[in-house]
Amino acid sequence: MDWSVLVETQAPSGAAVDDDVVISLLGPFGEKLGDHSPAVAGDGSGWSARFHIATGDDVDAAASAVERGSVVALDAARAVGLPIWPVIRTEAVEENTFHAQLEVSNFPSILGTTEVTELLGVSRQRLHELRNSRRFPAPAYEVAATPLWIRSTVDSFLAGWERKPGRPSKAEELLATNEAV
Repeated sequence: MDWSVLVETQAPSGAAVDDDVVISLLGPFGEKLGDHSPAVAGDGSGWSARFHIATGDDVDAAASAVERGSVVALDAARAVGLPIWPVIRTEAVEENTFHAQLEVSNFPSILGTTEVTELLGVSRQRLHELRNSRRFPAPAYEVAATPLWIRSTVDSFLAGWERKPGRPSKAEELLATNEAV
């Protein structure tokens, strides 16, 4: 069975290791793990490695992958002079599952002004009015080109939005102006 194994270490509190020292050793560390298709990272606060390990198909295959992976990572770290810090996290994920997880985006869907106006079916001016009335959710981010909203926030607003056809009444406009101040 094929596994993607993660071994992560953390420098003990008070350990003074220069970032540059650890970073300079990451290349040789990765080369030492080269047969395992590694991805390595680290600095003066810790290092980690994710790499491929093959095991048998027995019931304890995941535990075996973690155990073998820890030995492989720590042996490679020792060989290149990386600090042998406490292991704070290990993980074994079946290789096919790991690759499937990589295919799924963990970045939220983001909308700019143009996308929000299209989704709501309103003009830029009307979106501006909604924002000023404080009924519309605040953007998650403000960048130079446009405010940015997380899609789920806009969808939630849209689901509960009681739209009224036509222009707002003078009283509604006055109320919106007063709320904005």
